[in-house]
Amino acid sequence: MTPYIAFGFLFHAPSMRVLLHRRAPNAAVYPDRWSFFGGKAEAEDAGDPIATWRRELREELGITVEAARIQPLRDYASSEGVYRYVFF
Repeated sequence: MTPYIAFGFLFHAPSMRVLLHRRAPNAAVYPDRWSFFGGKAEAEDAGDPIATWRRELREELGITVEAARIQPLRDYASSEGVYRYVFF
């Protein structure tokens, strides 16, 4: 499986607001910064970035988002060589 990361934010269209995560000041990576929800692909995601992001939202927020409601925003290769998928 090719490594990738799937992450993004929740968007509430009626209020035009987004939900982001504020990282802890002692976080190992990007401490004390606003961040997207998400993470690395796992075998159970079967190489599907949307499945990865849905799983991460269940793990991090305890919510289930229907796959049909997920909108891709961007995908690209990072300078570290990891492919990234961004959703909302």
